[in-house]
Amino acid sequence: MARNMKKYQDFIPKSDVERLLWLQNYVENIREAALKTGTSLGPAAITAHEQEVMEYINAIVDAEQKKIDSKAATSHKETLEKSTIKRIRDVATIIKRQGSKDVGTIAKLGIKCKGYAVDVSALRPNIKVEVADSKVYIYFNKNHHYTVAVYCRQPGEEFIHIGYGVTSPFIDERPLAVPLQPERREYSIMYNNCKENIGHRSLVASVVYGG
Repeated sequence: MARNMKKYQDFIPKSDVERLLWLQNYVENIREAALKTGTSLGPAAITAHEQEVMEYINAIVDAEQKKIDSKAATSHKETLEKSTIKRIRDVATIIKRQGSKDVGTIAKLGIKCKGYAVDVSALRPNIKVEVADSKVYIYFNKNHHYTVAVYCRQPGEEFIHIGYGVTSPFIDERPLAVPLQPERREYSIMYNNCKENIGHRSLVASVVYGG
């Protein structure tokens, strides 16, 4: 006849956070428990055991702190990466356009892109718009070094040019045509090479703007 076996759950918690609390309680009470229960553990053995438990506790605390520091460091790096890389691209664009005669100095910066042929007649930018903070944000995909020409209209009207976008998003901060009256705005963009629009106009994206 088969006998039932009784299984016990481990008394040491699995997660580091719960285990840390358990260990702190354990190390506070192990000396009293070992001495009062009449074990063979002498004071020296208990002290050595307390020290190894404390070393383990410190290792857990150190590891948890490094996790926190690592997450904070990664988050800080990603925040700086997003803002700094954007600014580098903006500055590089300004330098290459306004300082085009000083080729040698510009070359030292390492901001020259490898050139390759592009069929500009086939280019069509993607567009996405959203309203936030009482502004309209027009997001677009960059293509090589081209800027985008941004157009806007109200339904049924002709598009009007409202500006150029060097980096995404382009922000439309124009006020409502009629104060306090929400309006639907339709946006479209085209790539521009600083002389003329090139390629095809994007699809039309619309939002309701309330000011």
